[in-house]
Amino acid sequence: LVYVFTCVHYKPWRVPQLNHVDAFFGGALILFMNTCAFFVHDPDLQALSWASVSVVLIALGVLITVAVFAMLRHAGRLKKPFRFFLCHRKAEAGAFARWLKEELVATGGRKQDVFLDADNLVSLECLLGIVALDVETVLVLASRTIFQRPWCVAEMTTAHGNEVHSILLEMPDFEPITAEMIQKYQECVPDLEGLCVDSGLSLQAVRTALVAFMTREGIRVPASMTG
Repeated sequence: LVYVFTCVHYKPWRVPQLNHVDAFFGGALILFMNTCAFFVHDPDLQALSWASVSVVLIALGVLITVAVFAMLRHAGRLKKPFRFFLCHRKAEAGAFARWLKEELVATGGRKQDVFLDADNLVSLECLLGIVALDVETVLVLASRTIFQRPWCVAEMTTAHGNEVHSILLEMPDFEPITAEMIQKYQECVPDLEGLCVDSGLSLQAVRTALVAFMTREGIRVPASMTG
């Protein structure tokens, strides 16, 4: 039961449908094993009753724990590990991302509160899971070609799909993508298809996220800043 609820909550499989399949068969196996106990010849009724009561109590305990955890997370009382996640293309906005992290830390935060891949990334396989579950706000440092970088787009798509608060910071050289480019996105960014297969994202989800980011009002970053 613990495994089933953990699978439902954390979604460990990259392909979303596999999480549902895993949880379904896990629940079916538990139901099958408990049902089989009632067909044993000459059963020890007292032991069977204690086993059944124990399973029910454990199930209720897990359900209550998961429900309380979900409500606290939804209410914002459980703090996520990272307040900010800096989504950026290193070649174009790497220096600005480093400066921004230092500024966020200087305004009262901790270095552990801001996720910057150069400091915090351990494995690419865990990256999208961090965006989905462990981040309060995604700051997209929208430089000129950020929407042509598969991993950056995957991070934005994951944030949008999991309703993670996101802010678009438009760099001075930022060029918004057009609706035509979004429709032909697979042709414009051919490397994206392989990443979608590996991460379980769909091209339709990518297009939906791109439209959402393009229709929201961003914050323009000035070409020079002082003080």
